Amino acid sequence: MARFRTEQPPYSILNRGNEREVLPVCQRYGLGTVVWSPLSMGLLTGRYRKGQEQPSSAARMHWCPGT
Repeated sequence: MARFRTEQPPYSILNRGNEREVLPVCQRYGLGTVVWSPLSMGLLTGRYRKGQEQPSSAARMHWCPGT
């Protein structure tokens, strides 16, 4: 049986670096992608407001503004 060949990167409107780095490599080598965290670990849900302290899980999220 053939093995699955996939990459599982986080992907959201705040973390789009995968479009430049990960997705082209996956396409070139025929790998599938199973993305996760489309709501940026809850930051895009409206749950957190400006000026409020964010939980540590959201604070540890890896994203770069403007990417």
